[in-house]
Amino acid sequence: MADVDGALRVMVISTVYRLNERVRNYVRALLEEEGLRVDLVFLGAEAWQEADPEEWAVVSGHPNLTLYTIDGAEQRHPLRRVERVLVHKAPRAVLTRATRLTEKVAPLRPLRTPAKALENGHRKVAGAFHKRLYIKAYRLARPSVLAKLFRQRLADVDFRTVDRVVAADVYAVTLSWQLARRHPHLVATTALERNLAALHEELRADG
Repeated sequence: MADVDGALRVMVISTVYRLNERVRNYVRALLEEEGLRVDLVFLGAEAWQEADPEEWAVVSGHPNLTLYTIDGAEQRHPLRRVERVLVHKAPRAVLTRATRLTEKVAPLRPLRTPAKALENGHRKVAGAFHKRLYIKAYRLARPSVLAKLFRQRLADVDFRTVDRVVAADVYAVTLSWQLARRHPHLVATTALERNLAALHEELRADG
């Protein structure tokens, strides 16, 4: 189902913090070589800017490119905030204050060494928890977390005018699958295929 202007509309979904060259080249090819309308659904402009600022300056102003970002919403999600507060910030604040008291209050000065040891110990334990347990657990939940955040961001999109959804990485697959289930006409794929106008004509003919 092409848009009214006849150009296919492709939604490319990426959930990485730094867009790799393969995905960037794909978006540029769809825009500049194939003349398609492209919706780039990603974490934020910095994901491309940090990878190649000059390229981003050119691409971001393309008339056929529409950007949908969540700009830090993942970091503000309760699963991320609770871990930061309960495991890192709150204990660190308490232990830091305790260490300062041992430095300022004379009767408490003998406790300065064990207080400092507790502070350093917490830093190591919290870091180990984050790397060995939390990150592994969050990876399992991340596809669903991102899918919900992006669905909210895409709430106003008229998917009747979107032809193809491309999941550019593994964490984008869940959202791509959900969109295809809600909008059965969509072609959902992980392949960064080219010559899409001809490909969709073949699909229409087969259908």
